[in-house]
Amino acid sequence: MTDKLILSQCHFSCHIGCTAEERALPRTIILDIELFFDIKTAAHSDDLKDTVDYMPVHTGIKNLVEGKEYNLIETMAEAVADFLIKNFPVEKVWLRLQKPEPIHQYGAAWVGVEITRP
Repeated sequence: MTDKLILSQCHFSCHIGCTAEERALPRTIILDIELFFDIKTAAHSDDLKDTVDYMPVHTGIKNLVEGKEYNLIETMAEAVADFLIKNFPVEKVWLRLQKPEPIHQYGAAWVGVEITRP
């Protein structure tokens, strides 16, 4: 499937990091998300019920990542992908999770992961 809904540069504040000190302060993570599904029905009907509504997608991700502490970005990325697959009628999910802090102090803009899940 080549049709997709894209949510770009979604910023969330969460507690993530391998050490208690790193998790003590909220960190910004940035998510880019692509949800693959057939958009033809929605395109023809022009009706929200025939597509994936991006507001519940964004709200659900916000609740997921801001409501729990994570040690690893890999764990958070997998949790987001699992949530999307289980709660929305999509065939595939691609996401990039970026964590700008604290790596920028070492000269890198961000550290992150990209995953694709069917």
